[in-house]
This record gives sequence, structure tokens and C-alpha cells, in this order.
Amino acid sequence: MSEFIKMRVAHVSDEDRLMLFGVRQPELDSYENDGISEEVQEFMAELRKGMRGIKFGHYKNSNTKVSVYMEGQPYTMGYIGFFDHRKSPRKDVDHYVVYSHNIKNDKYDKYSDQHYIAASINLSTAVKNAKKYLRSFTTAQLAYEEFVSINDDHTDVDYGLRQRVKNTKEKITGGYIGSREDDHFYNEMNNLIATGHEFISAEFANHVQEYVTARQEEKQSRKKAAVFVRHYERRNKNMFDVVEIPDITLTSARSKVLLMGTTTYSEEELPKHIMDGIAVLQILPEENKDRRRNTRGTYVDGVGHKVGDNMYFVLV
Repeated sequence: MSEFIKMRVAHVSDEDRLMLFGVRQPELDSYENDGISEEVQEFMAELRKGMRGIKFGHYKNSNTKVSVYMEGQPYTMGYIGFFDHRKSPRKDVDHYVVYSHNIKNDKYDKYSDQHYIAASINLSTAVKNAKKYLRSFTTAQLAYEEFVSINDDHTDVDYGLRQRVKNTKEKITGGYIGSREDDHFYNEMNNLIATGHEFISAEFANHVQEYVTARQEEKQSRKKAAVFVRHYERRNKNMFDVVEIPDITLTSARSKVLLMGTTTYSEEELPKHIMDGIAVLQILPEENKDRRRNTRGTYVDGVGHKVGDNMYFVLV
């Protein structure tokens, strides 16, 4: 395994809960702090005392917010700031703000930024909030955030197979055949091929063969289960956190990912089929140029999806 996997420093983004992929997070100068407000600098200083290894980075060129992260993590833990986060307040009052994917503030809609914010006018309370909520993403949380990437690509391949069947069938029929009749039609066409039927038209024979082949490929059981793998180093050893994903084809299955347990393997313990999948995906380019918005990585049908930042979905 060590012969083909090379570790690199994971990228940390400067976005919120859904991170901006592949952008290195610049650490703030610990002395000048690049114009960050005094209140935020004081907040940072207090957190450095109580959270070992914590680092701060620029947040969208803001002087009222800074991102918070740990070295080697692919996502930030969130951000801290000093501003008025409320919607349409009668009077502006700045608060010490903590933003984290672990916060669920039901005073606000779950699709709003405020839903993920804990705020206080008291610095000591804000520091307690930060210590409570600012945590790196678990492997299951990473799998949840990245689920849409493999779901989209897998769905695209399924759609392509169905379209191929539809197009080849219409070459034979000249029109639409309903889904109820489709199995009967396939059985008849497949039987003609299997029994060596001699077609009068060579072109028509080719159409039948194309259709039967396309339908057989569609009918083949495509892998729906996968594992999400995060690869990292611990004490100079390759380690792999693995989360099972029972079904990548259903968007409704995404929420179940958060309930799945995580198994940690050393390089020697990692199951061979997962190792083989990573070996294929690891050499792929970091990004597919035809990505959809909010997705990333590169997909290989039958193998899996290279997410990036040493994370993979491997079909099993």
C-alpha cells in the first residue's frame, strides 16, 4: 500500500459548513492579524489558551470573523467572530459568535446561517461555546457532506444506460414502448438473437443486437453499496477510517450515513478490495472539469469516486 499512496497536507477551506474545496487556508499572522478587529483578536487569544493546536485563518477577507481549524483536517471546524448575527434587530448589538456544524439553534430556520450559530455578549460564555462546539468533522460527517458527489455521478451513469436502451429500442420500433411491455419486448428480441434468427435486413439485425446488448448491460446488477475512506498519517503510519454506505443511489439514504459507525484500519489491516479500489482512484486527477456545483472529485464506474484531500468512496 505504501508504494502507491503518497500523503500530502490536507487542504482546509475558508467557507462555512460546506467548505470551499481545494483552497489552502492561510494562517493569520499571530502578531499583526491582518486588520482583524480587537474583539476577535481577544477571542482568539482566549481560545489559544484553552484549545491546544488550534489555528486561525482568513475568512472571506472579513475583519469581524476568522476561520478555526486543526492542521491536517480537510475542513475547518467553523468560525468565530464579533458582530450582530441577528435578523433585523431593533438595535444593533455585536455578539461574540461561534459558527459550527455541531450547533443546532432552533430559533432560526435550519437553512439559515443563524441556525449554526451560538452567540453571547459575554466573552467567557463565548469561549465556553467555542470549546463545546468547535470540533473537527468526524469521518461519518465527512461522508455525509461528500455524499452528493458520488450520488450525482452514479445517477448520471444509470441515466446514460437507460437512455441508451431507449434509443436503441426506438431504432427497432420507430416509437415508444411503455415500461409494462418492455420486458416482453426484450425477451422476444433476445430470443431472436439466441436462436440464430436470420434477419432480412442487416441494418435491422444490428439494431436488435445493439438493443439487446444495451438492455443486458442495464439489467446487470450495478454496485450500490460503498465505503467512504479517509486516509491519514498517525505516528508515521498510514491509517484509514472507513464508514459503510449501504446505498449511494438514494438521496434519502444520505441522512443515514451520520448514524453509521467508523472502523479504523492500519495499512496492514485494510481489506484488500478497499485497498485495490484506492489504488485505482488515487492516480486519478484531482478534479473532473465537468463537475456540478457543490460537488467535486472524479468518478470511475464500477470502482468509486476520488473526492480529494485523501478521501474516497469505494464501491463494494
